[in-house]
Amino acid sequence: MKPKKLKSSLILLFLLPLSITILGTGCEKDEPEEEQVFSTETPPGFSIYKTNGDYFDLVNIGMRDDNIVRTPTFISGDKLDIEGSKITYKYRTKLEDGYILDREAVYTTDAFLDLTIEEYYNWEIDNETYSMPHDLIEDHILDTSPYTEFWQTESNIESNEFAKSEINELIKNNQLSLYFNKLK
Repeated sequence: MKPKKLKSSLILLFLLPLSITILGTGCEKDEPEEEQVFSTETPPGFSIYKTNGDYFDLVNIGMRDDNIVRTPTFISGDKLDIEGSKITYKYRTKLEDGYILDREAVYTTDAFLDLTIEEYYNWEIDNETYSMPHDLIEDHILDTSPYTEFWQTESNIESNEFAKSEINELIKNNQLSLYFNKLK
């Protein structure tokens, strides 16, 4: 092949994918948007709750109308403190009188699994995947109505704005309602 033809062929080879991309941008089929199960707005700041049992180390999932709408993933490790073989979840803290502060539990319709966060994380690692499939998760649902009390902040309040001792004082003095909305 002559150098001029080779150069022209290479230019066409590099431009072809670009031209297909440009030409194809207006040809996508309009499909109806999926109905959002929950608002995509910023989630609430954090929640404080009590449960039917000791679920502190167990995995919670999002449920609505008996359907799974949110599953966790821990495989990245960013939500966990991993020290040797001990794995703890960063976003939950035990408070006074059996209350739990949780930065990710945002709906009273959540459910808890019979799997610890460590077991769930290890399953993800062993299976090299993010999150369990819904059919397997359904086999592990422990409690679909776990909360006996559920309090939530406004979205502009973050858990780091309170010291643990301050929240414990609110609990002791029965004053959670000063900063939290009781949802259950």
